[in-house]
Amino acid sequence: MRRDSKDKEAYKKYLAKIALARALGEGIDPFETAEQKNAVIQKMKTDPTYLAKMMFPHLCSCPSAYFHIQFAQMVARNPIFKGYAEWGRGLAKSIWCDIIIPVYLWINGQTKYMCLVSDTFDRASDLLEDLRAEFEANAILTHYFGEQKLDGCWEKGNFTTQSGFTAKAFGVRQKVRGLRKGKNRPDLWVIDDLETPQTIKNQKMQDDYVKWIERDLIPTMTGECRRLLGANNRFAPRMVQTLLKERHPAWTFHTVRAYDETTYQPAWAEAYSPQYYQEQEQDMGIIAATCRI
Repeated sequence: MRRDSKDKEAYKKYLAKIALARALGEGIDPFETAEQKNAVIQKMKTDPTYLAKMMFPHLCSCPSAYFHIQFAQMVARNPIFKGYAEWGRGLAKSIWCDIIIPVYLWINGQTKYMCLVSDTFDRASDLLEDLRAEFEANAILTHYFGEQKLDGCWEKGNFTTQSGFTAKAFGVRQKVRGLRKGKNRPDLWVIDDLETPQTIKNQKMQDDYVKWIERDLIPTMTGECRRLLGANNRFAPRMVQTLLKERHPAWTFHTVRAYDETTYQPAWAEAYSPQYYQEQEQDMGIIAATCRI
């Protein structure tokens, strides 16, 4: 596929995200008082369950799971949190790490500069488009926290909101030293979908990625808030995240298997049934279904 065709397709997908976010305006109460509005804001600031339900119903089609909330609260409580949402396939790792938790931190004044890294710059930019669309068009976000799109600073993979929040995309091992936007330096890094079949087969590549995270990525953060979130299930004995876990025992690796392999009880019972996982095993085999190593 030609580059211009890819760009057109990506733009169509972005417009679809915009349309979903704008449609939320239909649920806003036109008679809401200032006191009611402030109460909603305060509840979103203190309760990630309420935030997800109120601001992101188009992304959260069923109630949040206990582990979503548990992880979000751990991250919010610790300004230097570092760790992984090591959840099974289909457990909304990217939605929470790339969108909901960053917005939760932003409305609480705990992030001003977020960076998202993936295996390539294009992939990271695609992942960051979800967050950009929410800041641009989410009617609930705009109603309670103001217009955020800033003309002239609104590119795919690199945008700054009217409130001064910056988000940038990076491919792994891309130059990141010296990052700064005005007086702000990165205070939140999200690593998503970093591992590929190539890295699994190449231990030197994995070692290089770990060194880049330790020696280049983490040192970009110099303020009071220095969070690092990773989103990936563990599907191989040796991965970048397993190496990081060995080297950093104080980091949090929040591991959640998708279901109990004996009873088929789902970890996210609000979204999946035991029958669903039985069918997954039949279709893919137990190792692929469980991401068991």
